[in-house]
Amino acid sequence: MSSPRVGIYRGHPLVRRDSCCTEARRLIRLPNSLVELKSIAGEKVGFDARNALVFDEQGAEIDSTEVIRENDKDLHS
Repeated sequence: MSSPRVGIYRGHPLVRRDSCCTEARRLIRLPNSLVELKSIAGEKVGFDARNALVFDEQGAEIDSTEVIRENDKDLHS
């Protein structure tokens, strides 16, 4: 079974929605760990994401990649 693909954005989803941010999402394959996810996000979006928090589209904090499903399309850090 292949890893799901997810979109990543910089910034909290509710703040992004309110500010009409137009930054494009980066589509990646979901890695096995949150540490790897933060590293990839930092590289793709261009910031030090080691201490970043990860959120789903509704603004709920994600603390493990195991809870991310294929239908969770967008992650924010």
